[in-house]
Amino acid sequence: MSKFKRESITFKLEEADRELLEKVCRARGESLSSFVRRALRREFARLGFLSQDEVKALELNLEEGESRAV
Repeated sequence: MSKFKRESITFKLEEADRELLEKVCRARGESLSSFVRRALRREFARLGFLSQDEVKALELNLEEGESRAV
């Protein structure tokens, strides 16, 4: 069980994006929620909002040219 409290949110997607999201998740055997949480964390890392340890845990190698500042 996660030590972090989770909350539900609702957002809108283009139909094509929703269909692609579902297709990718089915192929990976992953829930939509898990995929979206990971995608958000990756974007937070890219923007520089995560610590180096958090970035490392995501197995990201942010290159010098990639954005790390807001």
